Amino acid sequence: MKNKNWIFFLLIGIISLTGSAQEGNFTRSGTTGVGIDLTSWSGLTFRNNLATENSRDGNKVTEEFYESVTGDSPYVNNVFAPAKVNKYKDVVTARYDAYKDLVVVKINDSKALYLEKRLGNKVYFMATRETYQIFYGEKERAEFFKIVKTGKKSSLLLKQEVVLRGGEKPRSTYDTYVAPFFKRLKDKLYISLDNKNAVKLPTNKKKFLKLFNDKESKIKSFVKKNKLNIKNQGDIGKILSYYATL
Repeated sequence: MKNKNWIFFLLIGIISLTGSAQEGNFTRSGTTGVGIDLTSWSGLTFRNNLATENSRDGNKVTEEFYESVTGDSPYVNNVFAPAKVNKYKDVVTARYDAYKDLVVVKINDSKALYLEKRLGNKVYFMATRETYQIFYGEKERAEFFKIVKTGKKSSLLLKQEVVLRGGEKPRSTYDTYVAPFFKRLKDKLYISLDNKNAVKLPTNKKKFLKLFNDKESKIKSFVKKNKLNIKNQGDIGKILSYYATL
């Protein structure tokens, strides 16, 4: 196929495995960084943004640091796995960094790159058939969510997160130093009723129904008639399927 039919701009940022590139502040206004051009992957042209050092913990988190920290892995999938980005057929390898909230991508033997956190950007892991996609979180911050169920009007999402604990200097002689360690938090369910904005799924039935605005009464009747449980993923999927028909 001619190159002109394949040229697109995939916004990704370079993460050096031995450098200090970090997660930037990604909001509705986009990314911050320095643009450079990289020509690779079947002759495609990529526009890349260097990540800033604005990491969530304020430190320069390198691959060496990752290896020195105990506890859970910062990655949901520890090894790079075959994946596809957006709707393109080219196969890359990727993995999801749940600590930095980044999808790390490798193209052939390239350096590690990350998929820019732009609304709608997504990566599909072929082996597990899992998709991670960008939505706006509750603070209007572009974040990756794992898709549990999606349709034309709505999506049920899963937020996976790893945090860094310990590493603080004892405040007194009575305190004990705890070496830094990663901790995987419990996955949280989110819902998007416009496939753009994601909100944490309420466990309270009244708050859950209010999410549907003018469709609240119809959703309420549907839930009652079918004896559905809003804490059950399967039942929530049925509710979203019904919502798509309204």
